[in-house]
Amino acid sequence: VNWRHAYDSQGAKCGDGHELYVGTSSGMPRFLAALTIGLEFCDAFYKRVDESFCVNLDHTNEPDAWYGGQWCYVSGECRSAPRANGTGSLRVKLCTAGEDRMLRDKAPEELISWAAKNDFETGLLLKMAYPVDKVAQWPLVKESFLRPAAGSEGPDANGTASMKQPKALDQRLKELVASGKPIILDSTDGHPPFAVVRGSNAHLLELNKAMDAHHPNSVTTIKCVAGCSQ
Repeated sequence: VNWRHAYDSQGAKCGDGHELYVGTSSGMPRFLAALTIGLEFCDAFYKRVDESFCVNLDHTNEPDAWYGGQWCYVSGECRSAPRANGTGSLRVKLCTAGEDRMLRDKAPEELISWAAKNDFETGLLLKMAYPVDKVAQWPLVKESFLRPAAGSEGPDANGTASMKQPKALDQRLKELVASGKPIILDSTDGHPPFAVVRGSNAHLLELNKAMDAHHPNSVTTIKCVAGCSQ
């Protein structure tokens, strides 16, 4: 179901599905989550998406957990999906890789372009698409990631570990890079700056000091900082 149509004409209210799970997962009541993150998640994102694709339930990197996947609304005729909260007829589906149209299947460059074209905040769109790793946080690993940028294939490609970075963290970064899958290396507080990484390629998101409150895409700037095509 098209996200915008779900709210405009099919009776869904933001929070009937998993829109506010990022807040409620920590025990926050749904009404409080709506007050806290409703403007950013509901008004600026879900209600404006004029397409149908699956998005993250949570901003986390736990692939084996049910909330580590993606979701969408489907019509009431899809009996295998549970009913949404509220009085609407829509149902809530946990999406299946290889079967459903999942936002995380798109390349970072595609999403960056989509955000610019449709005036969405790039950082939130990327966090709605890719797993968000809160262990290998960008401020902790950026030195290791960027150091071998000249002439190497990825972090610590020469086999040396950062003297300042714990071995466990260094290993975590290597595993994420080796997977070749896009992933968010989050900040310590969840706000920019953070990076989206795919293999040895990294794009850094930072707050834009010249942002225009009327244009969400202006909230952050994004630039390639490693593995950039010339």
